[in-house]
Amino acid sequence: MASFTFGAGNARKVLRLPLYALGALTTLVAPRTNRLWVFGSGTGPGEGALPLYLLARENLNAAHPDSDSRGADTRLVWLASTDAELTRARALGLDAEKKSGIRGFWLTLRARVIVVTHGFGDVNRFATRDGFVVQLWHGIPLKKLHLDSPAALRLSFLPNHRLVRTLMSRAYRLAGRGISLFPVASQLVAARIASAFGVAPDRIVVTGDPRDDVLLAGTPDSRRTTARTLLPADIPSDSRVVLYAPTWRDGAPDPGAPSSDEWRAIAEWLERTNSVLLVRTHPLGSGDYADGPEISARIRLLPPAVLSEVTPALPAIDALVTDYSSIAFDYALVGGPIVFLAPDVESYVGSRGLYEPYRQVSGGKHVATWENALRVLDDRWQTPVEAPPMGAPHERWLRDENFDYLDGRATERVFAEILARTGIVGITPELGAATARPLVTALAFDDAAVHVTVDTSVDSAELEGARGRVTALRTESVLTFPLLTTRWGVDGLALPSGDYRLTLEPAGDGRVPTTRVTVTAPLPARLIHP
Repeated sequence: MASFTFGAGNARKVLRLPLYALGALTTLVAPRTNRLWVFGSGTGPGEGALPLYLLARENLNAAHPDSDSRGADTRLVWLASTDAELTRARALGLDAEKKSGIRGFWLTLRARVIVVTHGFGDVNRFATRDGFVVQLWHGIPLKKLHLDSPAALRLSFLPNHRLVRTLMSRAYRLAGRGISLFPVASQLVAARIASAFGVAPDRIVVTGDPRDDVLLAGTPDSRRTTARTLLPADIPSDSRVVLYAPTWRDGAPDPGAPSSDEWRAIAEWLERTNSVLLVRTHPLGSGDYADGPEISARIRLLPPAVLSEVTPALPAIDALVTDYSSIAFDYALVGGPIVFLAPDVESYVGSRGLYEPYRQVSGGKHVATWENALRVLDDRWQTPVEAPPMGAPHERWLRDENFDYLDGRATERVFAEILARTGIVGITPELGAATARPLVTALAFDDAAVHVTVDTSVDSAELEGARGRVTALRTESVLTFPLLTTRWGVDGLALPSGDYRLTLEPAGDGRVPTTRVTVTAPLPARLIHP
C-alpha cells in the first residue's frame, strides 16, 4: 500500500524548485488557448473532475454531436499519472494523455482551464502558472489542512523549526494564489478553505461539490441499485454492508485496525447479523488488515486499486465506521448510521488538529473499541436491510450544516462559474440559489429561557439535542426557548445539558439549520460558532 508523509512530500517540492522556475518562465512566452482544457485527479478518472469533464464536453462541443473531443472546437484532455490510469480513462471514452514528459507539459502549458482535485500535481505541476486553475477539493475538511496544521509544514530533511514552517507557509500561500476558482459545499467550508489554502475569498464559491452529485441525483432506490454494481459481485443481495474507512495518518499505522481477537469478534457479529464488512483504507494510509479476510469470507478488503473512488458506492452501504475522515460528511447525504471509532482522539487532535471539536462532529458518541462499535450498530439497526434507516438527528446535522445545496446540480454550477469568470462562450444552465442561512444576531437568557434573535422571520424554530428537543414559544421578533420543560410527565425539569442545533423553518423554505447552542440548563446558554 502506498504511504506518504507531509515532510517527504514537501521535500520533493523543494528539490523540484528549478523545474518550477523553468516552467514559470516558459508560461511567459506560450499563450494559452480557450480551446484546450486539461483535467486530472490524484485517484484517477473520478472525483469532481470526471463529471465536470463530461458536462463540459457535452456543452462546449454541442455543435459537433458526431465528433469526439479531439475533433471538436474545444479539446478536453484527461492527464493520467500511470499507464493503468491512461488505459482506464480511454476506456471511459476520455481523450487522455500522460501528464509527465514533454506532451503533458505542453498540454498543461497551453490549456486555459486546468481542473484538479488534489493539487497541481494532478496535471503537469510545472506548467500551471497563469492558467485558470479550478481546485475541486476531494472532501469537506475536518482535519486541519496546509496553513492551518503544523503537521503539514514540515520538511523531512530539516528539523521541525519555526523558520522551516515559515518557509513552507510562504510556499503554500504562493500556491494558493495560483488557484482561480475553489468551489465548496457550503459557507462553513468556505471559511476553512480560505484559511487553509490562502485563497482570496472572492475565488471561493459555494456551488456544492460535484463529487457528491451522484449521491443526490435520482431516487434513493436508483442510487442504491447503481451503487451496488460497484461492490464485489459475490456479496449476497440480502446482506447488510458495513464500510470501515479510516483516515490517513501521515504514514502512521491505523490504531483502529482490529486485533486478532477483535477480528474474530467482528466475524461472529457479521455472521449473526448477516452482514459484510468492507475495509476501505485511505489511498495514502497504512495498516495491517490482512488477518480479517483470512478469518472470515464476510470481511473483504476494498483498496483503491479495486475501487478507485468510493463516493459513488456509498448508497449501497448500510452503515459507516470511520474516525476523522471526510467520508462521514459524504455519507451523511445517504442517511445511514455512522459510527465514529476513534481510539486516539487526544493524540490525533493534538498533532493534526480539527476545525471543530470532535465531540460535535461525532455527536459526543464516539467509541474507542470495535466491541463498542458493533454494539452501536446493533442499537441503530432496527429496520430491514431493504429499507435502510433514515438519518438520525446527528446524521441530519452533519448533512444540513455542511451542504448548502441538496439538488445534485453542483457540477452545473461549477461549469457556469468557469464560463462566467473566463469569458469562454458556452451553454450556461439556469441554476437556483444556495440555501440562505439565517444568522443569529443576538443571544440573551434568564433563569427560565433562552432568547435568540435572528435576521429573518420564521414560522417555527426548534432546539434539538441528543437527549432533548424544545420548540420556541414565540417567534415574532425573538425566538424564546424554555429551559424548564415537561419530561416524564413532570413539569419544571431542566432541559438536559449538551449541544443543541438551532433549526428554523422560514415560510415555504423548509427547515434551515443555522448554528449550535450549548445549553447548561437552567443556567445561561452560549453560542458555539461552527
